[in-house]
Amino acid sequence: MSVLDLDLVNMGNRARRAVRGLKVKMQAAEPGVSLRNVSDEVMGGLGRRGFVGCYRCFVGVPVAGRLPSAGDEVEAATAAGSSASGSASGSSGGASGASERGARKEMSFSDLLTTQNSNGESDDGIAEMVARVGRWWYSRCYESVVLPEARESGTTGGNILENSIWRDEALIRECEKRGTSFRLLIGYAQKPVVGVRRTVSV
Repeated sequence: MSVLDLDLVNMGNRARRAVRGLKVKMQAAEPGVSLRNVSDEVMGGLGRRGFVGCYRCFVGVPVAGRLPSAGDEVEAATAAGSSASGSASGSSGGASGASERGARKEMSFSDLLTTQNSNGESDDGIAEMVARVGRWWYSRCYESVVLPEARESGTTGGNILENSIWRDEALIRECEKRGTSFRLLIGYAQKPVVGVRRTVSV
């Protein structure tokens, strides 16, 4: 299952105000709606229903902008390690080993989008396309409840982003600067194992 949460990761002031305003509108449109993250509701419900083998992971989908490349992160880690080794005396081997360990990081979603083999233009294009899809998906899931054009043209209308919070260019720039991302749950659960019932014929 794939679930997109209402709250964003690493929000700034504008993003926090926009999400808070969206929650207020959703609560006014439907008083019984739950404003908790859907991922917590789904995984909790599966556990209460007896599903087994429940696994989950969270992926940060960028809201806007170009993501930092893996080379930038490695260079920053190497520079930090080299400066630390230069200040220390008599432990150059240990410092170089620590810098190598610091430079090696696990693959992230940013690394998958921006590889060293591709040029900068394609990196920006991929990141921007992923961000556009993420914003559209977020609006379909949550803003479609409160946007008037969504109620008029249905959930499949092409103008669903006409009055969206993502029309605010200052909000997009803030999300790009802070690296704000959508919280996407990738989950898995297996249906409960039901034992064979023994019946007695009368």
